[in-house]
Amino acid sequence: MSDLDDRLELAYLESRASLHPITDEDIALVELVRQQAEKYCERGFHQLVAIGIGHRRKYRGLQEDDKIGDLSRCAERNAIIKASEHQDRIRLIATGRKAPEDGKVYLVPPCMGCREKLLQYCGTGVMVILPFGGDKIIKLPVKVLYPMAYAIRQRMPVLPRMDVEKAARTVEEWERLDRVQPTRTIRADDKEWLKSEEERWREAVAEERKPKRRFEPNED
Repeated sequence: MSDLDDRLELAYLESRASLHPITDEDIALVELVRQQAEKYCERGFHQLVAIGIGHRRKYRGLQEDDKIGDLSRCAERNAIIKASEHQDRIRLIATGRKAPEDGKVYLVPPCMGCREKLLQYCGTGVMVILPFGGDKIIKLPVKVLYPMAYAIRQRMPVLPRMDVEKAARTVEEWERLDRVQPTRTIRADDKEWLKSEEERWREAVAEERKPKRRFEPNED
């Protein structure tokens, strides 16, 4: 991605964030994430802390710090699971990480897997608090962070009848060409290679079928 694409993407995110100004609740959530990260991340057992605010209460999720990455589970997913246990949905979430380099707590964005989980279990309206350069924070709906999610499957266009018939004829032509033409033309050097491989295979089989010489001890 070029620098121009990066600047355009940042400008787009900033314009979308202007529609969702930061509130006192958002600042309080960021402070709570900082406190929880200071409490849990300094032990070295957890890497991230996520706090999600639902419609009933708050839910804390800790990331499991495993040596095998496939067995780890993100902090956001743990918060989603806790909310599901209380039959609740998260409407606002923020994630923090205490850096071992300087000991400060930084906001981090959710990974793509967590964005999908938030979209699937909490809906398109869940808001995510993100860092945006320096000490600035923004708030965006998860559908902006995960665009076109399931849109192709849910909004399959209905083609006109003429286009459907044309597409059917094209598919039939493809199938006819597949039946008539071989998938790959064997060249001369390929034939030589196949012949040598076949000869080596025959030699190996013949060697395997030879009677084995039995070992007989010498009798003095």
